[in-house]
Amino acid sequence: MNSTCNLLLSLSLIWGPLSFASPALSEATNLSLPQEKTGSHLVKPIAETSQPLAQNAYYDGRSFQSHSAAQKSFAVNGGSLKYLDLGQGQPILLLHGVPTSSWMYRKLIAQLDLNKYRVIAPDLLGWGNSSKVNESQRDLLNPDRQATRILQLMDHLEIPQWVNLSHDASGMWSWEILTQAPERIQKLIILNSVAFEDGFKPPVQYAKTGFSASMSRFVNGLLGSELIGDLSTRIAISDGLNPAYALSDNALEGYAIPLRDGAALSTHIFFTNFEDTYSRFKQYTKILQATHVDSLIIWGQQDTILLADKQIPQLQAALGTDPDNIHVLSDAKHYIAEEKAEILAKLITSYLETP
Repeated sequence: MNSTCNLLLSLSLIWGPLSFASPALSEATNLSLPQEKTGSHLVKPIAETSQPLAQNAYYDGRSFQSHSAAQKSFAVNGGSLKYLDLGQGQPILLLHGVPTSSWMYRKLIAQLDLNKYRVIAPDLLGWGNSSKVNESQRDLLNPDRQATRILQLMDHLEIPQWVNLSHDASGMWSWEILTQAPERIQKLIILNSVAFEDGFKPPVQYAKTGFSASMSRFVNGLLGSELIGDLSTRIAISDGLNPAYALSDNALEGYAIPLRDGAALSTHIFFTNFEDTYSRFKQYTKILQATHVDSLIIWGQQDTILLADKQIPQLQAALGTDPDNIHVLSDAKHYIAEEKAEILAKLITSYLETP
């Protein structure tokens, strides 16, 4: 039994995000974070255990199969991007992190008024239903190259400007868009996104070479097994959710299938590339300080990977975010689009409809 548990733990640590660190908020901090609210009204923190249906007149995300069937394809360097293009009106680009995909946004999409908003949700190269990479193609996953492909997709869709929503590692891809084409982003919506080294606690880091790298690649390969891979995925995703939120088998399928299909290797590559990641942080700080884009920050207070009391003050200082546009969800963790879709939709709609 112990050997089985150790194997599952090793598997889940290969691609995270998992964390067994202390709670996100340091007892030593004097920072008073904003309370969870909608508009000017305080909202009692709740766990959305009654999961909203991922379906509306434009989109059926109730299963991974129907979600995948709604996707379109766009050819890029390295293969093809699968993406959703739904609704009409103000464009909102939903960018996922690691190791997720556009599937994470299925309930949020269903909660948004797609008669007012045109939602674009791509699977980034290496993840979801988009093309996967091998070890020799690891440079294709660099943040600047991901940003270039996103810009190419938006050019293809003839969308000159948009509201940019990021989560997790797609924060870095968003900051790269601000580097390459800052005029394209009208507003920033930031959900638990990587932005600064201080307060970023990656669950695992691996060397690119040597015995550790060889072993991690071997164990990573086992994720192709449906039994081991799915159980490891459930452990990892559930670790980023409030314990009161139960990840359904249906939800698990949309996270597990792409990882079995090659996204686990992309995630492994991401976790061996932190030397490059850390080298970009100073540049990102300058980019954020130089931007004049209005911003909305929504964060899960219990996140143990991206610490609210560290990341939010730095973001606010760099972007000049209005305090009324900073919302800390006290009972949410890392995957807030999975567990807080209804609240996110209300906060986003209120923000976009406020002059």
